[in-house]
Amino acid sequence: MKVATLAGGGISINSLWSAHHEFAEGSLVRVLPDHEIDERPALWLVYPKSNVLTAKVRIFIDFLIEKIAAAPAWAAE
Repeated sequence: MKVATLAGGGISINSLWSAHHEFAEGSLVRVLPDHEIDERPALWLVYPKSNVLTAKVRIFIDFLIEKIAAAPAWAAE
């Protein structure tokens, strides 16, 4: 939807995390800044059920938690 909006296709609903660069550079603007659908960002990690996570999966999960859990870039703007 963001691509269509950037191409002049009209208004779309975009999450702040996926469009924060475009908001910052001015290629997208918020037309209803007081209207929010849900402020809670969510990221779902889907992986096969196992009693033990592989080291690669555990490291990736820890990396994501470190990078976005406390202060995501889109919330700092």
